[in-house]
Amino acid sequence: MKYSEGNLIMDEDEMTMLSQALMSEVEPVYPACTLLNELDRMKAEAGEYIQKIELEEAVSPRHSLKIGITRLLIKICETLQDRGYAAAREAGCSIRIH
Repeated sequence: MKYSEGNLIMDEDEMTMLSQALMSEVEPVYPACTLLNELDRMKAEAGEYIQKIELEEAVSPRHSLKIGITRLLIKICETLQDRGYAAAREAGCSIRIH
């Protein structure tokens, strides 16, 4: 991932990873704040989904699979966020989330 003029530019592997997680096409370039905010939102929604599953009384192996996949989505979001912040640091910039 690279940072340029307020944008984060994902490489092919990052685009593929995010596209597969979202099951939709993603663009290579996003405003840094927009991408990082969306990743935060996805992590929060995924965390809420895990809590909802864990509160259900009937626990099944299917629930474990849902939780595992959702945790993987959270990990993907965290990895992309870390890469975004690192790219900004390497470019001598910082990203402020509003």
